[in-house]
Amino acid sequence: MDTDTKLAILASLAPDSAFDSLLEVLVDAGGDVELARTRLASSSSISTSTSTSTSSKQLQAPVTRFFNVSSSSETSPPRKRVRTHSGTLSKLPPPVLHLYTPATIAQYTPCTFTPNFLPPDLAEPLLSFLLDESVSWQPNLFRLFNREVSSPHTTSFYVNPDKVDAFTHTYRYNGAAITDVRRFNDTMMQVQALIEEVVNKEISDRGFLKHQTHDKWVADVAFCNRYDGPTESVGFHSDRLTYIGPQPVIASLSLGVTREFRLRPMAPPSENSGTQTYSLHLPHNSLLIMHAPCQEKFKHSVIPARKVDPHPIAGNVRLNLTYRMFRQEFSPENSPTCKCGITMVLRCVSKKQDSLGKYFWSCASAYQQETGCDLFIWQPVTDDGNPVKLQTYDYSSKPQTESQPKSNDT
Repeated sequence: MDTDTKLAILASLAPDSAFDSLLEVLVDAGGDVELARTRLASSSSISTSTSTSTSSKQLQAPVTRFFNVSSSSETSPPRKRVRTHSGTLSKLPPPVLHLYTPATIAQYTPCTFTPNFLPPDLAEPLLSFLLDESVSWQPNLFRLFNREVSSPHTTSFYVNPDKVDAFTHTYRYNGAAITDVRRFNDTMMQVQALIEEVVNKEISDRGFLKHQTHDKWVADVAFCNRYDGPTESVGFHSDRLTYIGPQPVIASLSLGVTREFRLRPMAPPSENSGTQTYSLHLPHNSLLIMHAPCQEKFKHSVIPARKVDPHPIAGNVRLNLTYRMFRQEFSPENSPTCKCGITMVLRCVSKKQDSLGKYFWSCASAYQQETGCDLFIWQPVTDDGNPVKLQTYDYSSKPQTESQPKSNDT
């Protein structure tokens, strides 16, 4: 496993712990997740004061401070080195760079940011509706170390009303069928239209990347997350490509309390100096559009906090709607089924140099069973993002031309 995956696992097991504390425990354990987990379990608590005090100082400093970054060794103090589990020395990553304005967010990340996106007559009814709805949302469940683990936040799945029947029990997440499919209400339909207008204009202005679909972007699906209190979070990850295809665009609408959202590039293992992490503080009624190639090149997270400034209506709750376009070309009926009997997961190689940027299907059963199989299938993709039809796959054999990507290659 790569470091991001290890930290995501530890964050799911210790949601109250600060990211910096988890990193320290993992380094101290020599990169051994099981040893780090044991030490976390034996510890009564992990202090969050380091990350909290750092964040507080950063927030109080002038905004320009975070952009006056020099790569010169004469002006920048040398970063400390830590010894990894393989015995090699590696530099700690550079300090987190906080971005506060739409211009700087667009400059440093593949994202665009719009504060005060919705008019008040839409933002307030949507917030009230989702606060009531989200009481019944459930955490995501998956298996870890041969036991069932729940995500440190709750979630739900909303779609256009005319697609509810088609989505129920057909689509999967972490290998499990999505059974709780809910309808957009009238307010969500109006919000959908506004987001589609903005996103399609952004795509038109930016142009298309290789493997990005040229179809009009339609936001007929929304994954919704509820973070109830400052400690609920989600570890570093990239969103699944399974139904949205290569080079997707995802529009994330934040409601309620402001939370810190972090983005980190996926660096090849050879780059041991660490990658720059960017911090965005997403307030109520703000829209963050993650453009291509955000999911292939970056991981993102919502980090735990010690405290938050309450919202007058939502209190300590943050609600997040991630609108995305599910493509017919990547629907369950057009996706390969693993020999384990479930729809496979579409992923992209982001680190292994000899297959960088290639897409492949892999088994998803490990999220629901003690072990999963090692089946994978390469997925050729046209320049305009359409999958090349796969030939009938013989499960008794494996591709011979290239080796299977491992978790730290993707």
